[in-house]
Amino acid sequence: GAETIAFDYVLSYSGNSLFTDYDQPFIETLSRHRQHLVLGRTGGTLPAMPYLAALDFDESALGLLEMRPDADEVVREILLRFPDTESLGLAAAVTARAGIERPPTPMVGFAPRQHPESLPTYSLIDVLLCAASHPRELAARFRGRQVFIGSTLAEEDRWLSSARFLSPPTPANTPSQTPCELQPLPASVPGAQSVPGVHLHALAADSLLQGQWLHPLPMVLLTGLALLATGLGVWIGFRLPPAWILLALSLAGCNTIENRRSVYRTTKVEGSYTRSLDDGSWKHSKSVDEQYAEAERKRKQTK
Repeated sequence: GAETIAFDYVLSYSGNSLFTDYDQPFIETLSRHRQHLVLGRTGGTLPAMPYLAALDFDESALGLLEMRPDADEVVREILLRFPDTESLGLAAAVTARAGIERPPTPMVGFAPRQHPESLPTYSLIDVLLCAASHPRELAARFRGRQVFIGSTLAEEDRWLSSARFLSPPTPANTPSQTPCELQPLPASVPGAQSVPGVHLHALAADSLLQGQWLHPLPMVLLTGLALLATGLGVWIGFRLPPAWILLALSLAGCNTIENRRSVYRTTKVEGSYTRSLDDGSWKHSKSVDEQYAEAERKRKQTK
């Protein structure tokens, strides 16, 4: 079967606290396969004690789920090891299970060649049905792979990323050639620029496994490029006629207006996991991303 299975959830509650041995089958499964599992945690919340005991209190079986977006709320890097702690991020914990040497940098930048949701994504219920009807085929399908289990709902754990301008996957119209009928899912919210956090963790792990991540440029080189760009702008300003400069500014202004219209679009965002979202601001319907960002700002203000 799968080489590693990671949960992009904090399993902080166990049903054993209400009913004796309620979670016993799950706990036994965790214990039996603990060398191939990574459970999610946060800086302040750990999995429930029975689950930690099933993992033999192994720190390497836990992965931090926190994201560190930039000032513009876009996630461009994933932390591998968090400052002042020995805890690994979820992607780093998964690749460590696979025997991949961790880069010396504390974080890796994304270098996506395709939309994050283009990674093969399956509905959990389809996987469970396949496990019941064709267990050998399912084991062969996931053999040697790193599997991430997480939420793709429109209302939770969604992030803007550096891959937001890439084309999302479309529904597969071809019938499955296997008895399992496992069809990769399309984008969870068609038309939205945000993606589920589980896909960003999986994208980071895939980058580490492929050895393809962004390396930060030395500060000296960045300073030189900034000076070169400044000098080039000054030279163009003195060499070009004023009419050309005015035309360039006009085109830039039109592009800015068009971008604003795309954010406050007039069409409603519909998807298999969402409903129509109406908002009176600007007399238009806000996108899912704008609604999510506004909800996050209100949540932070109430703390």
